[in-house]
Amino acid sequence: MKNKSIIILVILLSLFVQGCLGSKKVSEKSKTTNTTEKTESKKDSTTHVETSGEIKDRIVINVPPADNEATEKSIEAILKMLNTSKSSGSNSYVSRYDEETRQLVIDFIVAQTQNKTTETNQETNSEKSFEEQTDEYISKKVTAIPWWIYVIVVFLFRKQIFGWIIELFPALKTVKWLVRLVT
Repeated sequence: MKNKSIIILVILLSLFVQGCLGSKKVSEKSKTTNTTEKTESKKDSTTHVETSGEIKDRIVINVPPADNEATEKSIEAILKMLNTSKSSGSNSYVSRYDEETRQLVIDFIVAQTQNKTTETNQETNSEKSFEEQTDEYISKKVTAIPWWIYVIVVFLFRKQIFGWIIELFPALKTVKWLVRLVT
């Protein structure tokens, strides 16, 4: 009988322990954030070219005769000193005095010119993206047996428990309320 009651007690206790254990949920979260930045740049240039043509110009100045011969010789000497020419690249001028026609002739040559204007437009597009990934792991952890389980087990098996205590300590057989509880 004692062996059966011990076996039953062990079986019931194992059922209570397995089925009524306190459990606790534990969750772990891990968060991963990825940042991506994409920058796109566009550059656009427009060039305007204005070209003016070559200029050839001639100026002819008629010199009138002077009343005085000495004055006329002085004027002709001065005008002969104006026979000159200069050039730079495609630009030039020539100045000369023609005694026969009594004319001062000036020729100008101005080369073609170009006026360049460049307009530049630059566009920059920037795109940022954030990607966040959250992983959550939930696990159950078994905690201690609640105190009320112990109270129920002691109450249900009080006769067997006190019987074992009396057998272990024979002096307790003299306590009347304990003996009545067991029988």
